[in-house]
Amino acid sequence: RRSESMTEAVRTLRRGLVPLFQFIKRHVPGFEDAFLADADTEVLLRETRRIVGHYVLTADDVLEGRQFDDSIGVGAYYIDIHNPADPHASCRMIDHPYGIPYRCLVPLEVEGLLAAGRCISMTHEAAGSARVMAQCMAMGQAAGVGAALCVEQQTVPSDLDPRALRQRLLEARAILDWPPDPGGGVESVAR
Repeated sequence: RRSESMTEAVRTLRRGLVPLFQFIKRHVPGFEDAFLADADTEVLLRETRRIVGHYVLTADDVLEGRQFDDSIGVGAYYIDIHNPADPHASCRMIDHPYGIPYRCLVPLEVEGLLAAGRCISMTHEAAGSARVMAQCMAMGQAAGVGAALCVEQQTVPSDLDPRALRQRLLEARAILDWPPDPGGGVESVAR
């Protein structure tokens, strides 16, 4: 079912590509001499399935700029949600960067697994911010370092001490808290 819907999405987008390009070329100043060279063959997804982890990152966490004692990275992108049933986007600005808890990478019901990227434990609204590339790179680094620590310590992700993970990430010059704390701690801890 998924492959058929993705194929149909590509067909739909490709049918609209040339008319859109022609419109831009005719009506947008500076594009008179533009030409269409290529188009991606994939439909890129903004949101995917997510795990249920030991913590679920929420819109309130994002909007309030919450910091966590097990933060593995910092998010600073606003909440950007595109509803397929509505042509308008919903954008909610944030005032302060927020922490991404390690617990969001650790599934509740699957032992020995770490998640990273759009599939971490978070609400639909929080995904509107945490799904972007900078945050996904921080999650990927944390998941990789966390997995290596689990092998070294012969443990599983749910039993890994997040302080050890944070120490390794700080040694790699990762930014884990906002404002950055060279000592690795945070003044305000939200649980």
